[in-house]
Amino acid sequence: MIASSGMVSSSLRSHAGEPAQRFMGQLRNTGYFNTALTYLDRLGDYPGVDPDFVSAKELERANIFFDMAVAARSSAPRNEALANAETALSEFLGKGDHPRQSEARLQLGKLQMLRASQLLAGEPSAEDKVSARESYLNSAKTYDSVVASLRPKLEAMRGANINTQQEPEKARLREQYRFEYMNSQYLAADALKLAAKTFDDPAKEGKAQLDDALARFENVNKKYGMYPVGANAHVPMGEVYELMGDSGKAVDQYLKMLEEAEVDALRESKYLASAGISRMKLQEDPKKYQEAIDRVSGFIRGIRLNERGLPAVQKFRVDVAKAYIAKSKDESLKKGEISRAKSQARELLRDASSVPGPHIDDAKAMLADLGIETEAEALPSAEPPENFDDGLAKAETIFTTIDGLQDAVKLMKEQDAEGNKQQITDLEKKIGDSYVVAIENLRMALSMIRTDTDVQSINKARHLLSYGLFQVKRYRDAVVVGSFLSRAAPGTDVGLKGGLMALQSIQNLLGEVPSDSNAGLLKQLETLGNYLAKTWPDDPNALRAQGLQVQLMLEKDDFPAAEALVMNMDAGNERGRFKRLLGMLYWNESIGKRRDGDAEAADKLIEKSKAMLTEGLAEYKSSLQPAQVVQAGSTLARLLVMRKDYNKALEVLDNETYGPLTLLEGMDEQDPAAAGNIYMAVFKSLVGKMLADPDPSQYLDRMESTMEKLQEVYNAPESQARLASTYRSIAQDFSEQLDAASAARKATLVTVFRTLLDRVRKATSNPATLRWAGETQLNLGVSLMGPGEMVATGEAAKLIGQASEALKGMDDQSVATRYQLGRAYRLTGKWKDALDTYDEILKEKPSTLEVQIEAARTYYGWGMDLKKTNPKFAAGAFTASLGQTNKKRESVWGWQKISQRTSQQMSQSETLEKAFYDSRYHVFACLYQMGVCRKSTKEIKQAKDLILNLASRRPELGGPQQKAKYDALLKACQKELKEQPVGLPK
Repeated sequence: MIASSGMVSSSLRSHAGEPAQRFMGQLRNTGYFNTALTYLDRLGDYPGVDPDFVSAKELERANIFFDMAVAARSSAPRNEALANAETALSEFLGKGDHPRQSEARLQLGKLQMLRASQLLAGEPSAEDKVSARESYLNSAKTYDSVVASLRPKLEAMRGANINTQQEPEKARLREQYRFEYMNSQYLAADALKLAAKTFDDPAKEGKAQLDDALARFENVNKKYGMYPVGANAHVPMGEVYELMGDSGKAVDQYLKMLEEAEVDALRESKYLASAGISRMKLQEDPKKYQEAIDRVSGFIRGIRLNERGLPAVQKFRVDVAKAYIAKSKDESLKKGEISRAKSQARELLRDASSVPGPHIDDAKAMLADLGIETEAEALPSAEPPENFDDGLAKAETIFTTIDGLQDAVKLMKEQDAEGNKQQITDLEKKIGDSYVVAIENLRMALSMIRTDTDVQSINKARHLLSYGLFQVKRYRDAVVVGSFLSRAAPGTDVGLKGGLMALQSIQNLLGEVPSDSNAGLLKQLETLGNYLAKTWPDDPNALRAQGLQVQLMLEKDDFPAAEALVMNMDAGNERGRFKRLLGMLYWNESIGKRRDGDAEAADKLIEKSKAMLTEGLAEYKSSLQPAQVVQAGSTLARLLVMRKDYNKALEVLDNETYGPLTLLEGMDEQDPAAAGNIYMAVFKSLVGKMLADPDPSQYLDRMESTMEKLQEVYNAPESQARLASTYRSIAQDFSEQLDAASAARKATLVTVFRTLLDRVRKATSNPATLRWAGETQLNLGVSLMGPGEMVATGEAAKLIGQASEALKGMDDQSVATRYQLGRAYRLTGKWKDALDTYDEILKEKPSTLEVQIEAARTYYGWGMDLKKTNPKFAAGAFTASLGQTNKKRESVWGWQKISQRTSQQMSQSETLEKAFYDSRYHVFACLYQMGVCRKSTKEIKQAKDLILNLASRRPELGGPQQKAKYDALLKACQKELKEQPVGLPK
């Protein structure tokens, strides 16, 4: 840490040329708060600082004080920092309008919440609780004021056509306002929830606040579910239901959180959701401790290095430890199981008790119940050495002792005896203490260097010091010592060791530091890596720096530079590893480009991905890193399936050296998601080969065994949603491929697939698999229907009818099952049954777009069915399909509302864009059919005008196929209006 004013001044001068805001962020993130305040005071001394940043000095000052308060370990400095933060915020807000006004109010709200939490620390009095409640409620009002102030600004921006390239500042400001607008709604709801918790009986006394908070969280989740703030809302919703005493709904919300995407921004909430599930399961009678453990134990192993100190992780550790303690008290279990449960609880609680926070008292009390005292012990100390040689000799003796202790620990772990665990723990603590003593000896010894001290001994001491610092995870100090040693002893073995130690330490730091704050570390990595490669050009260890430089380029998303570095590496496992990594990154980039509508760029990236993955897998020669190779092979196989190269895909999957199927069988632990993707690629490849082969029946056995593997992978209760999603993807892919087959081939394939479905039904009781079988049989029937045919006949009707009976007879009547049943009813002309089914679903989940579309399509089909026999009733069905009058089934939106909803979201995905153009078409078709049935030109003219209006604004009309439908409908309108049927403008 920078201590003297002289050093502060030097540091500031060296960074004066950097963007001021970024440098301020680096100082805050690394905890140099006083340096940041000094820098802020001297902003006027540095040329080129952004005037907007200077005008927000008091807000920046408040941010620094706020971070100081959060980092403070005792109440006195914390309270002082909070008071200073409030003063600075008041000064900033008192200056009037500023682009960062809403950000300041956000900080004020956080300040009010932090003050409230301080009032509740320890054992708060009744007065403290009232004061805390008022502070939380004031915080909610503050956040509401942010929302109110930002709403008109965002509405004004919505109509503005901001060019992100030409007006980057306006674009940045819009994104800032959007983030603050969403975040303020979330925080206001959270403040209300916390206010309710201050009551002795939140469910009764805080009901108003809980109801308000729940409604707000639901709104945030509904509106912003595609953003982290919306997805994260599942956790506080679960907590609100917990406070209300509704454990069922609480668990439902926590499970929904765990089903969200695996992205970094959601990890903390997933820990909290896991903790919530554990709490809920322990509240049941009898306590379902094993179910809690099974659901969340995977998260214990998944805690990352940079997550170990998070409050969410400590809450998770404590709550999951309670499940293990509950298990340890079950006398019906064997002694070994009880002992293992206690051991796991101890490990979780020890980790939690080493991190400061409000959980500490609970963790220590639970450890005490397990018979473990947690009073802080004095750190080991070292007697000052007499001189340099004495200090180095003592350190070497300690390192020798450590080696012996580590050998003893290794031996005991290999024995895996129950009685060894406490001894291992004690020895590991002794090893850590010994490192501390050795480090202190070396520091004191190096301060005693004289002009005649042997240089080799000095460098040896520096090497031992960097190694010791690395072992106790003091990585920043290890970087300093190791880097210095590499430059003090260039070209020597000890110099290289110091440099490699520094490189490894930088890598570990990069795993701990947020990506938006690691610019300095990345620069250090690049500089040191280049120096090592230049100084030790023939040493393979030094050349490992090339790999680190590749990672550096990848961190910057500079793929061409990374690829150039990789291609210059010597052939071997390391180059193959990076080729595979680049291949997967190119694949991910292609997905983003396609989502953005740049199909040409996406195709080029896919070809790059294919080349890199193919070359990288070919260079795989050993059993190293099988997980990465499995992922790369799986990605290449999925890519080849997408390219319809099914033979090559199966060759990759089955390869004896790098094939994902081959490697998967040899892995002790399989990632269900990865294994599922592999088996899905196998199944899709088999379907593709089957469709092209004169003898499709030869693939049945392997297809059946692959489905069995999928069920094995997703056998846990919480994995059923993923299994269902996998089956949906397979069903959709099969349906698309079947549609492209000739009529003769369809008949053969339908026969073969019916055999497969019969086998599957007899071999399993898994709900997701049975639902897939029903859906696939339904799709087989659909494939036999003629173009434009709304109601199935003949063999198609028979297949769909059998699917309907199978779906109706399932025990699992989930939304997914009933949705497919509704489809079967619609396709066989059972209009009322279909609508009743959809109405039931929509009362539970009104915003499910797929079901809304099916319901509107059902009304339309019913209208077409009635058109010839009862035009009056048909007109009513078309009106209901449009969504204008539908008193009986108010849950059904109709095409008009569907098109309004999808028009707002169509840029997000191809599926929503397709739904928009399809719904607009049906709006116009309903108007046309209503006019025909009523013999009225009013609706027909309205349909014609709307088609022409849409075509003038969006001439592509959803692509050639959809455009042809619009053209045909427009010609029909023109013909009914006695006009020339010219269709769309050419």
